[in-house]
Amino acid sequence: MVKLVELIKSMTKSEKRYFKMSANLQKGEKNYILLMDAISSQKKYNEGLILKKFSDKKFSKNLGVAKSDLYKLIMNSLRQYHSQNSVSSRLADMLKDVDILYRKGLFAQCSIIIKKGIALAKKSDKFLFMSMFVSRERSLNQAHYYNLNESAIIESWMAVKTNLQKALNHNNYWKVSSLCFLYYKKYSMSGDKKSNLLLKEMESDNLLNDESKATSFLALQLFYNTHVFFSQVNENLISSLYYSEKIVRLFEGNPIILQDNLKSYIIVYHNYISTLIDVGKYEMAIVQIDLMEEIPKAYPKQKQKTINMLIFRYQTYLELSVANKTGQFDRILSKIDKIEEKLIRYSEDIGIFSIHKIYYQLSYMYFLMEDYNNSQNCCYKILQHKGFDWSKESFHINLIYLIAHYELGNTDLQESIGRQLYRLFRTGDDFSDFELILSGFVRKLPLKYKEKDKKKLYVETWTALNNLTDNSLNKITMDNFNIMIWLRCKIDKLNFTAEILKN
Repeated sequence: MVKLVELIKSMTKSEKRYFKMSANLQKGEKNYILLMDAISSQKKYNEGLILKKFSDKKFSKNLGVAKSDLYKLIMNSLRQYHSQNSVSSRLADMLKDVDILYRKGLFAQCSIIIKKGIALAKKSDKFLFMSMFVSRERSLNQAHYYNLNESAIIESWMAVKTNLQKALNHNNYWKVSSLCFLYYKKYSMSGDKKSNLLLKEMESDNLLNDESKATSFLALQLFYNTHVFFSQVNENLISSLYYSEKIVRLFEGNPIILQDNLKSYIIVYHNYISTLIDVGKYEMAIVQIDLMEEIPKAYPKQKQKTINMLIFRYQTYLELSVANKTGQFDRILSKIDKIEEKLIRYSEDIGIFSIHKIYYQLSYMYFLMEDYNNSQNCCYKILQHKGFDWSKESFHINLIYLIAHYELGNTDLQESIGRQLYRLFRTGDDFSDFELILSGFVRKLPLKYKEKDKKKLYVETWTALNNLTDNSLNKITMDNFNIMIWLRCKIDKLNFTAEILKN
């Protein structure tokens, strides 16, 4: 049963601990715990080994049934474990309570919970839950004539009507925003002109002209998100900043929704600060970065390890971005030991991609400081990571790695890295003109020993790159490590860091 293996592998340590505590309360043999532990310990599921391990157990005679039962038990445990982790879970439990109390004839208690459920659903924009509570209130009133008068009937009718209108409004915004992202994806990946025309039409859609048309938190969030998207497409950073801040304030104005979606809030807060950095508001960005540390303190009941990990991940990346744009490295250097320690502590949770992003920014910071040894060390920590994909999307890591060794004069390593990069570029099916030129450069660079030969290669490469059209792929490639500025600095004997900070 593939879904059982996937479910067990996805469980956190605390979820497994809760399952075992629940299972241990049951009488009899704890075979389900043994089976779960056995599956969890396997890197790749091997049913033969499972059957051999439990050959003396009765459940091994019908392992399929045992696995099916284990799946149901785990899901039941997870439902209980996460029952209070979200507003939706709380509302679902409240609905169950109403149904149980109704069957027991405890109608007054039903009425109290229904009113609380309606209030919570209204504050948290849970349209469907709101309608379900109103439906139960109607059943209660009709069966037992509680408050069944004209004003109660009109109020109930209006509540459902309003919720349905809000749900429809949110649905319309979802359609508009989803189509925008779809058309952009089609156009950016394949150059589909029809998709580009449709995208431009979507930008003038009536729903995006006036934010007052968005009648709920969810609709407003989509309204602002879509405007951030178009601002970025049109390279309008001021507009992007305006709507990014709007999303942050929207969350902060809805504390119940914020607490229920704390991870989402941290992400939109990160996006807002990132845009501050993009528009050059570095001091304001640093103030906001520091304020991120207050988030876990404000919500102590949330999963602290996960929240602290997210704060560390985004805060570190944002601080490095500021440092690499301003040249103010002292702030990061004073925290470097803590950053390294937390990268190890959160290594299992933070994700390979995020670890790579942080080490890349560190390698770039050290490069700007002309500390090429630490720069290449950070690159090496990425490259030696198990599962690292030598893909073109991450070639800039290898480029800094090569050039750091070049600056250090490590000729043998340069040749090895250069050959590897050359093969990487040349074996790709869709490499760009930029990568074609760069592949020749990295192959030749370690082989040039005389200053005049080096300068000739710098000039030839810079000229070839400068003649390229400014298409999106080339731009993305050059944003990570500006090879053009580095080449110009080599040609004119300028300081790379000083030139980068000018731009």
